[in-house]
Amino acid sequence: MPLITPKLIKQPPSLKKRPVGLWLFIVACIVVVGLFIVKLTDNKHNTAVVSTATDVVETVIPSEQAIATRQLKNFTATEFVSLYNKYAYPNVKEFDISPPITGDQAADEKIRTLAVARGYIGRSIAIPPLTDTDNYQLQERAALAWHELSSAAKTDKHSISLTAAFRTIEDQRELFNNALYATGATKAAIAASKADTAVNGVLNRIAVPGYTRHHSGYTVDISCDSDPSVVFGASSCFTWLSKNNYENCKKYGWIPSYPKGASQQGPEPEEWEYSWVGFEAVSE
Repeated sequence: MPLITPKLIKQPPSLKKRPVGLWLFIVACIVVVGLFIVKLTDNKHNTAVVSTATDVVETVIPSEQAIATRQLKNFTATEFVSLYNKYAYPNVKEFDISPPITGDQAADEKIRTLAVARGYIGRSIAIPPLTDTDNYQLQERAALAWHELSSAAKTDKHSISLTAAFRTIEDQRELFNNALYATGATKAAIAASKADTAVNGVLNRIAVPGYTRHHSGYTVDISCDSDPSVVFGASSCFTWLSKNNYENCKKYGWIPSYPKGASQQGPEPEEWEYSWVGFEAVSE
């Protein structure tokens, strides 16, 4: 068969050389389409990242593997208090001014002076909304961690429940004033420093508004349903919570608010109160 050289073949009309401008237009279209596809892919990726970010609350609950493999830190009583005081809580705000207590300026200043002398410090307050949890309100992170803690206790044959969680300024004012006026103290006597013993007796167990950890929405009071007839510090629930440097609490990010052994922390040690700081803060 004879060889046919390319120059002897006539190019079909459809394959004739197109103008340069047409080729440039085609290339430009391809580039635009490619950029659109890349942008679409990026958008999908960004949407996934945002979705993951909105689920950050879920990550505050450690996995069973994390609990099993990561070493929990040991804390002294003073270190527990320091950890809470330094922890940067999300979704809270500081008070612009100290909330009123009795409504009498002189009496209120005296009460705050005595409170600070005991170690009370001003606290921040939760930014709503909060999560309804067992008839109380908590920050969502703390609510999730509370359910994990109570479930773990139940697995180990201990039944714990909430007796307090988030408190408003009004809640704390009413709680403090009811206890204060029950002593017979008057505003005039408080302002004149003639009721210091009565005020300190109340501060021994109740914070003034603006000075309680309950304002944050990350603190709870716990009762032991397993041993309802005994004080919490002598209950099997407290034994379970506090053993091995509060190991069962720390597994879910909880620490004692007012541990025994720490001085100048406000009230006397309260074995029933715990604050959430997250698993990361208490593990290596």
